[in-house]
Amino acid sequence: MGMKCATIFDLPTELIADIFLAYLPPYPAYPNLRKKAETPVSLGHICRQWRQIAWATPSLWRAVGLDMWQFNKSASKAYDPEPDDPGCLVFLQEFLDRSGSCALWIQIFGDANDPRIFDAIWPYRERWEYLALDVNTVGSISSAEQYLGY
Repeated sequence: MGMKCATIFDLPTELIADIFLAYLPPYPAYPNLRKKAETPVSLGHICRQWRQIAWATPSLWRAVGLDMWQFNKSASKAYDPEPDDPGCLVFLQEFLDRSGSCALWIQIFGDANDPRIFDAIWPYRERWEYLALDVNTVGSISSAEQYLGY
């Protein structure tokens, strides 16, 4: 009698999702978006099944941190953003869209003077568990004040 070797594909989807969660920093820490290999996106590059599981696991996407200086220097090429659209906006929107109904942990630091950053996060405000805006430009502050009603 030959024994059948089990593969990861034989595991239940819920267990694979738990393994994916263990791959990321423990919540509320967030993955380094500049190192896409450390984000849930990288899990989707392994195979179609992993992509389906990762994209359908909202808790993988509930914590995000953006270093605006880095993203504004070189927009994300992986998502082919429009020439005037920093890659971080595309990446941020993907994270927020995939987070389902999970509470959100969002940290934005650097030169966030583009009001589209606030346009992207504002619709999710009811799910904000933590929001940190560590910005240092007048444009960033006035954009935040406009949304927060100051």
